Amino acid sequence: MPMFEVTVVARGIRLPMDGREAVGFFRLMRVPATDPVGAEAEAVARARAEWHSTDHAKLNQGTPPTFRVEKTSTLPWWSRFLPPRRGYVFFAKDSEG
Repeated sequence: MPMFEVTVVARGIRLPMDGREAVGFFRLMRVPATDPVGAEAEAVARARAEWHSTDHAKLNQGTPPTFRVEKTSTLPWWSRFLPPRRGYVFFAKDSEG
């Protein structure tokens, strides 16, 4: 089964961070799937489930995040041997593109 890397972006949060306020985040998620559409659906479902179980979600002063896919790439066969990506990259309002 092919392995994909999906960039999932979430917006709508208000999370205090280092004297500023994060309004969103992104995650790079590796998922096995038969096609890109399945990979995107799985990545968004995982990102949503993982977010709701974090301390960040408990500190969120905004709305629950809205998730969307930014980019999907097919990874080489050997990528399944790499450790999974972890964590969130948060962004502030003035850094939104």
